[in-house]
Amino acid sequence: MQKAIKIGGIILLVLVALVASVPFLFKDKLKTAINREIEKNVNAKVNYGDLSLNLWRHFPDLTVNLSDLSVVGRSPFTGDTLLSANEVSLSVNLLSVWRGEQIKVNHIGLNEPRILVKILKDSSANYAIYQSVSKADTAKSAFSIGIQSWQISDGRMDYDDRLTNTVVKLENINQKGEGDLTQDIVEVLSDTKIGKAYVSYGGVNYLNNKKLSLETTTTLDLLVSKYDFKNTKLTINEFPLELNGSIIMPDTTIYTDIQFKALSDDFKQFFSIVPGAYTQNYSDVEATGKIGFDGEIVGTYNSRQFPDFLLNLSVKNGHVQYPDLPKPLENIDIEATVKNVTDQLDNTSVDVKNLSFLLGNNPVKGRVLIEGLKRMKVDADFVAKINLEEITKVIPMPGQTLRGLADINLKAKGVYDGQRQFPIVSATANLTNGYVKSDQFAEPLENVTFKGSLVNTN
Repeated sequence: MQKAIKIGGIILLVLVALVASVPFLFKDKLKTAINREIEKNVNAKVNYGDLSLNLWRHFPDLTVNLSDLSVVGRSPFTGDTLLSANEVSLSVNLLSVWRGEQIKVNHIGLNEPRILVKILKDSSANYAIYQSVSKADTAKSAFSIGIQSWQISDGRMDYDDRLTNTVVKLENINQKGEGDLTQDIVEVLSDTKIGKAYVSYGGVNYLNNKKLSLETTTTLDLLVSKYDFKNTKLTINEFPLELNGSIIMPDTTIYTDIQFKALSDDFKQFFSIVPGAYTQNYSDVEATGKIGFDGEIVGTYNSRQFPDFLLNLSVKNGHVQYPDLPKPLENIDIEATVKNVTDQLDNTSVDVKNLSFLLGNNPVKGRVLIEGLKRMKVDADFVAKINLEEITKVIPMPGQTLRGLADINLKAKGVYDGQRQFPIVSATANLTNGYVKSDQFAEPLENVTFKGSLVNTN
C-alpha cells in the first residue's frame, strides 16, 4: 500500500512539474508565431505588453494572455487606435503546440476592449488593416482559427460613419457567445448586455443612453455572409421586443428582411424608453395602460439607398404617477405610424393620427402628418390649455418652479422646404401671469405676459 502511495506521489509530482514547465517550453515559440503573423497580415502598429501562459484556465487547452494590446492605424488614420484591450486571452489546443502543427485557437476573450470604427466620406475604413500575403510568401499561417466560444468583458465601441452620417456609441459591453466557426454554416448562441447605447443617423438621435440586452440564436452562412435569426429577444431598458428575419452583408451593401414586435403590452415597460423616464426611482413609478408596437425593415442599405420600413405604435388609457408627486399624467392615447415605401430616407412619412393626454386638469390634444423630411408636406392641428404649475406636480422637475396659464392653438397645412415654401398657418399662443424660478439663479422671472400669433394665408 505504501509502495502504491509512493508511486502515485511520484506520478503526481511529475505531472505538476510538467504543467509548471509548460510556460517555459512554449512561451518563446508562441510569441515568435504571434509576432510573425502580425507582421505578415496586419497593416497597422500592433503593440502588447507581457505574454503569459496558463494551463488551468481552459484545461486541457493552453491559455495565452496578451496584456495591454493596442492596434493603431496608419495613414489616413494615423494615430487612431482601432483596438485596445487590457487583456486578450486565446485558448489554444495544447497538442497542436506540442506537435508543432498549426496552432488551433478555440476561444478568444477580450477584457476591457476599446474599439473605434471610422469610415470616411471617400469610403475608406480604419478597420481595413488586413494585408494579403504576397505570392512570394507562400508559408502557411501559424494559426488555425477554429473558434468555439468567445467572451467580451466591459467593452466600449465607437462607430463613426461619415459616409452615411451614422454615429453609434456603446458602453459597458458584456457578451458571451458560442458556435463552431470552423463550419461554413453554423448556429451561434450569444447573450449581449450593453450598459449605455447611443445611436444617431442623419443628425437625428434614435437611442440616447439606453440600456440594451440581446439574446439570440443566429444561423450564419459564412459563404454568402447571411445571418438568419428568429425568436431573438431585444430589450431596450425594460421594453422587450422579438425580432425575426435575416441580414445579408456580402460587401458594403446590406440586405435586410426584419420583422419586430413588442413582447408585452404593458405600458410601464414601454414608458421606460421615453427620454428622461428611466431613472433610479423608475421601479417606484406607477404606470398602467396597454400598448401595441410592431413593424418591419425590408430592403437595401448603402450610401445611396435606405430600406423600406414600417413602425406602428398605439397607446390606450396610459397613466403615469411619479412617486412623491401629487398628480398623474393620464388618459394618454397615441396612434402613430412611421413608414417609408421607397429606398430614400427623405421620403419618410410620420402620421400621428392622435396624441392626447391629461396633464393634471389640463387637456392636450393634437395630430400631425408629415410626408418627407426635406420637402415636408404638413397637416397639423394642436390644442393645449395648460396651468404651468400643474407640470411640476406631474413631471419631476427638481429645482424648478413654474406658474402661469398657457393657451396654444395651431393649425398648419401645406409644404415646407426651408427655402421658398411655407405651409398655410393659423397659430396663437398666450401666456398670462408667467413665473419661472430655478435653483441655478438667484432671482425669478415673473409677471410674464405673452400674446402672439402666426398667420400665413398662402
